[in-house]
Amino acid sequence: MDPRSSREAHPLDIRPLLVSDQQDKRATRTRVFQLHVDLARRGLEAHLEPDGGDSGEDEELGKVPERRGHAQPKAAVMKTWSVDRNAIRRRGVKSHGRLADPMAASRTAQAVWEHDLLRGHGTVQGTSGALPPMGVSWSARTEASGGKTSPEELLAAAHAACFSMALSGALGRMQKPPERLEVRATATFDKVGEAWKVTTMELAVTGKVPGITPAEFETAAQGAGQGCPISGALKGNVAITVHATLA
Repeated sequence: MDPRSSREAHPLDIRPLLVSDQQDKRATRTRVFQLHVDLARRGLEAHLEPDGGDSGEDEELGKVPERRGHAQPKAAVMKTWSVDRNAIRRRGVKSHGRLADPMAASRTAQAVWEHDLLRGHGTVQGTSGALPPMGVSWSARTEASGGKTSPEELLAAAHAACFSMALSGALGRMQKPPERLEVRATATFDKVGEAWKVTTMELAVTGKVPGITPAEFETAAQGAGQGCPISGALKGNVAITVHATLA
């Protein structure tokens, strides 16, 4: 079964939870914990607290006036737990009271080339505004760069960024988040037979990670080097190597 269809069939109910203090306290904590888990499975974060702020005051229902000679019965005390919609964060969109699944992300770059390969020149740029127009040429690609970029430099930049995110995530899951990761990616463009190819990608990372051993860092780095999305796109075509050291 498609997990998305399963989530659609059981949309997250974020109406207030009514929890009675007369119930077992462990069951109360379990219900709140289960809501946190349900939120996490949907890529959500939320802060839960009793309604009424930090006063901790409960609403007393059905309180019976005390009469002489009769013990005062315990009032039925209800505590309302709620999820603030404004406190919910996710990577998706919200519509009609239902939280949608994260959307696929598409990014676009554009290039312009003029004249023939050997004497021509061009520019490449992103559409987000973060990558301004940069010059490219065949000679800058295969000889000295001369202040121009190349597809291999852009590929190396993409791989360095992707790898650093993957490694940071892996270290976070180990409960050892990094203070700083410095990644250097080097893509090699070489002639193989009659064709030019990207042959290797070398990733070198230096990390400042409190509480981690060199062996743990090496294992995490190798896993990120094989598992990050850009590595997945290159796998089978480009030989990827990872060198990891601690600062």
